Amino acid sequence: MKPGNKLKRQSTHAHYTYKTKDDFLRWWREQDALKKQAAEEELIQADRAISLALMVWTDDGGPPA
Repeated sequence: MKPGNKLKRQSTHAHYTYKTKDDFLRWWREQDALKKQAAEEELIQADRAISLALMVWTDDGGPPA
């Protein structure tokens, strides 16, 4: 390293934010909530598809409910 470079330090960017453990845990909880919400939505969509299929089957002459 050249002697002139020793005094130059790299400064942090103006928009840089320091990450903390709390930030990570908050992000992790948000991701977990999003995954749970997606799983619940998938179940709701499956239930709707099944009920629609049963309605069509009943309309086509299936056994009366």
